[in-house]
Amino acid sequence: MTAEKYYDPADDTEFTEPFTDIDEVRESSGIRFRYFHGAFRNTSLKFSFCFPEKKEDFKGRFFQYLSPFPGPDEETASLGKTGADDMVAFAVGHGAAFVESNMASAQAFGNSADCTQKYRSSACTAMYCRRIAREKLGYEGHVFGYVYGGSGGAYKTFSCIEQTKVWEGAVPVVPGCPAALPNVIFVRAHALRILRHRMDDIIEAVRAGSLNGIEDHMDQEEKEAFHEVTAMGYPPEAWRHYTDGGDGSLAVLAPGIKASDPTYFTDFWEKEGYLGAVRGGSAQRDRISVHTTIREICLSSDDDEFAAAQKTGLSVGTADDGRNGVASAWKKKIAEADPGHPYITVDADLGKDPYDSGLTVTVESGSQAGKTLHIAVVHKGRLYVGPGFLTADGKDVIPQLKVGDSVFLDNSDYIAIQTYHRHQVPNAEYKVWDQFRDGNGWPEYPQREKLLCYGFAKSGAGSLQNGRPTCKVISMASLADDSAFPWMADWYAQKVSENYGEKAGDLYRLWYNEHSFHGYTDPGWIDVVTYLPQLYQALLDVADWAEKGIVPSPGTKHEIEDGQVMIPARAGGRGGIQPSIELTANGKKRAEVKAGETVCFRAECELPAGTGRFTGADLSFDMDPSYPVHLQVKTGIPENIAAQGSPENGVYISADGEKALICSRAKYEKPGTFYAYARIRAQRQGKADDLFTTIMNISEARIVVG
Repeated sequence: MTAEKYYDPADDTEFTEPFTDIDEVRESSGIRFRYFHGAFRNTSLKFSFCFPEKKEDFKGRFFQYLSPFPGPDEETASLGKTGADDMVAFAVGHGAAFVESNMASAQAFGNSADCTQKYRSSACTAMYCRRIAREKLGYEGHVFGYVYGGSGGAYKTFSCIEQTKVWEGAVPVVPGCPAALPNVIFVRAHALRILRHRMDDIIEAVRAGSLNGIEDHMDQEEKEAFHEVTAMGYPPEAWRHYTDGGDGSLAVLAPGIKASDPTYFTDFWEKEGYLGAVRGGSAQRDRISVHTTIREICLSSDDDEFAAAQKTGLSVGTADDGRNGVASAWKKKIAEADPGHPYITVDADLGKDPYDSGLTVTVESGSQAGKTLHIAVVHKGRLYVGPGFLTADGKDVIPQLKVGDSVFLDNSDYIAIQTYHRHQVPNAEYKVWDQFRDGNGWPEYPQREKLLCYGFAKSGAGSLQNGRPTCKVISMASLADDSAFPWMADWYAQKVSENYGEKAGDLYRLWYNEHSFHGYTDPGWIDVVTYLPQLYQALLDVADWAEKGIVPSPGTKHEIEDGQVMIPARAGGRGGIQPSIELTANGKKRAEVKAGETVCFRAECELPAGTGRFTGADLSFDMDPSYPVHLQVKTGIPENIAAQGSPENGVYISADGEKALICSRAKYEKPGTFYAYARIRAQRQGKADDLFTTIMNISEARIVVG
């Protein structure tokens, strides 16, 4: 390895004059803290520091959160949150300061001519936090710093710890790789368009106890689309909630692609090698490109009607503040232009099943000629106008439209961009693109002049990941992530191994989490567990690693097969910190019983060695996401229990706390198909009521009642 030159905040000529404008005591989730707010003079950089109120409660460390998309006021984005989402309360309650800044952003997406500003501003903020600890709290020792963030925040975290030596540890979460954006969004949108009539079949097939294969009802084109997206790394489990994720941030990313490569959008429809030029292909069948006139205008539709319309759509068209959310921060831009629920009808017949994702309406006559509106969904002939990036502000345009105005309806660009990833094949280290290479390793499809992914990654973080962190790192990824595909975390781990060899384990861990999606906020779905407790525990573990030399749990053992990350079924020897759980009904994943017959449920659970103790378990027999059945904790696991002869209801925990057996019974009085869920809970010190670091996993079984 060659000698690296790292950025030193002491040499920065831009962020030189920090000051505080607020110093007061506040409270969050019942925890009092000393709050500092301030800025750096003559810059856009603002920050918030939340310290334990009492000096004696401060352990000499801070946790610094990086938002995926910083905004002008992002330094206050984490204030006022409640429950487990309250990162301030977690940090302060564990003796640390919580640090957040707007990364000198003057715009919603942190656009700046100097992309290094993100890690430079973060580093200068971190150094000033240390200064505040000395000057305001009188802390005399070294203040350890730990930086973390998810998705776009993970990119920024990597830049911070690769380009500087400011922090002692880091926890990048659900990370992408330099080739991720915009490709992961496009391949997902393409598959969703082709497979939109097979979603119910796919979801049925991925559920426990299914007798159907995922491809059983697919035609050849649908099979090819499914193979493509799966081999790129999209987890089949993620389709369970495709209506929530929709096409993701495609509408936000598309304008940048069109500005960078405008001829692609005509080449796609005209040149050989592009999907749009295939006669009778799916792209041509789904294309809407029609001139028509407005027949009806409604400025405010009924909320219930709009909600019903939304359920039929593939793209999520609602506004979302987003702010610093891992999975929703991109939505804050379109939220600025949310018009409400207006709709128009037109004279053109779009058919019974129009592909309405990405549909735009460009006004061609009248006072609003030249304005373009985004259509959130088409339902019963109504074109509901929704928020869209770089389209006109609907709430201002709609009232000015007139019946009879000429309009142009078009989804051509939206369809075209969905296979852009085929024409953006990166270098050979990104194996998932092998499906687009011939036997000699050359791309099979025409390639665009520019490879845009690296520019996306660098502009969003300040640098490209190089696999040379300067501090202790625990990275985490979700196995059901629809936006940062799980293999991408492994890609970075391999980079670390290439650079550090046998010493890689001295500074790097990768933990995978089952049944977790891209965002950390608990969505309240029965079949998803939040990885937020693992994130909190990782912060505590990386701090112990850096400060005390306490080595954390090994990285999760895994293999990659055709783009999919596979981990061992049992947690005992697989690493990470999430427990494993396997629920059966009458000894199987699928139980077929008669109405009124007793069903015996059993779940075997394990913890990775040395990661804590089981503390309890909950059940739901009929898809109630609140998990209403709370089992009594019992000490010791009975031996030689047959699945049909389980002991009385309870969760039996071994003496060392690392194994558990869940036993319960239930009856289903009516015919039908039911899904039962078991949820196991564990915590490092065995605290059953810990709000922040109780780690969970779930398992599902199917009961068919005849």
